[in-house]
Amino acid sequence: MRKKILKIFILVAAIFMAAVFMGKGILRFTQKPTDVSKGVKILKEMETRNIGEVEQQVQSIQTQAPSASNEKEDTGESANSQNNAEDIVNRNYKEIFANSVVMGDSIAEALGEYNMLNSSSLIAEMGVSLTALDGALATVTQLSPQNVFLYYGFNDIGHVWDDYDRFRDEYESFIVKLKQALPDAKIYANSLFPVLNLDTIGNAFYADVSPYNQIIKEICEQYDIAYLDNTGLVKDEYYAEDGYHFKSDFYPYWLNSMAQGAGL
Repeated sequence: MRKKILKIFILVAAIFMAAVFMGKGILRFTQKPTDVSKGVKILKEMETRNIGEVEQQVQSIQTQAPSASNEKEDTGESANSQNNAEDIVNRNYKEIFANSVVMGDSIAEALGEYNMLNSSSLIAEMGVSLTALDGALATVTQLSPQNVFLYYGFNDIGHVWDDYDRFRDEYESFIVKLKQALPDAKIYANSLFPVLNLDTIGNAFYADVSPYNQIIKEICEQYDIAYLDNTGLVKDEYYAEDGYHFKSDFYPYWLNSMAQGAGL
């Protein structure tokens, strides 16, 4: 019996000392020795208890002991997250997209306004729809890029009036023309971003863009082009006051997402 108690005493002492070292760090030899009187007091008190009570206290001390490894992991994850954000913001997207073209509406047009892409890597027009892209097709054919990134279909939601078949026909028609114009280019179609609020846009059909994204995804699968799912990429703080355009802070993350999707 006494041998079992002695083993438990030793375990308690080891746990207590480990807690001291993990909480305060390893002491230098020149520092004042750690006060272990509290641990000695616990050991003496435990001499008068039965085995069950002793084991319960050991379990309690184990539970309360700080975990240095967990703290290091949390600190490391936080630092990595910050470093990743800095890397994303500081990437040279003009160079990364030098052999690529982003085509789209006003959401894509902001990439030029914020000076994140060269004009030779961007074909975008405010308010453009899928049925008015002949000029854009002619321009991208002349540029002959290796990669084409699309952001089309958002403006069309407002005029198809939940006619999903019409949306599908118009989007598919454009894809067919683009593939014919650039048979060797790799094409990547972005999913449409959700609207934060409908106050400015004033159209209830924009309340849920997921059916349109599903159509885009199906067309991509049909024509063997890449679908870039932007779900979760946007945070509320990235939206402009109108609730559907974006602030400049958002665009490095979108460009980085496209670059990763294409392996650039």
